[in-house]
Amino acid sequence: MNRSKLNIIPTKIIISLKEAYLTFNIPKAIREIRTVLNEEPLWKGMPRKNYKKRLVENIAWYIKNKEVCEFYNSYGFDIIGFRNQSDYLPYRKFRIERNMEDLPSKIYLSKLCVLRDKVIFAAFFGSLLGENYIVPTLATIDENASVYDHKLYSYVNAKEYFQKCSKTLFAKKIYGECGDGVYIITHHTNINELLKEMKGAKYIIQEKLEQHDDIAKINPSCINTIRIITIIGKKQKNLAFLLILCELVVIQLWIIELLEV
Repeated sequence: MNRSKLNIIPTKIIISLKEAYLTFNIPKAIREIRTVLNEEPLWKGMPRKNYKKRLVENIAWYIKNKEVCEFYNSYGFDIIGFRNQSDYLPYRKFRIERNMEDLPSKIYLSKLCVLRDKVIFAAFFGSLLGENYIVPTLATIDENASVYDHKLYSYVNAKEYFQKCSKTLFAKKIYGECGDGVYIITHHTNINELLKEMKGAKYIIQEKLEQHDDIAKINPSCINTIRIITIIGKKQKNLAFLLILCELVVIQLWIIELLEV
């Protein structure tokens, strides 16, 4: 048979990897998009797009970027006239660029295991800085809603553990972000319902923080986070951003160009 005819066959029957991914993951994508659409809005008090509009945008994102936009609500894409989607990287592209920066000498030394896991983060920086400089881990909850007491180093009865605690506690998903998977636990909380809702994910238990009175004046209803972000450009110049964040608003922003390193 003519070799040129053999070469024609693959071009007709083989689809690209992107098309294959999009085709064979449609059922999973539909489930994940439905989950995103049913989430409660994170940007409270702001006008939200209707269900049909959000559905169309999520499908369009999936077709264009070959992924479900799991941070659709966190980014505020669901809010009318709030955020421009073209200003945001698809999460897959972001991960690729981040991981390339994390390859100093062809050896993958990822920092993600420390930065993403809240329990490991607290243990690691607690050992470096001292326990007084971090929010202590009181307990953790596994996928079966079993409570592990970090003071006793053993599993304890979940209901008894929360009932005997007089302080306000926060349960946060170990891998959660953007306020997703956070529960406030007080003596009024229905522990049985809470554990049932938590089942299937891992959580860290921490005490409620009390901030300084002067910082609380910015917004007394939440912790006003102070963040320092540094960026190294191609010319090896550092840009430092200092932000004071309240619940949804950037209060202050200073940009300082540092000396060359």
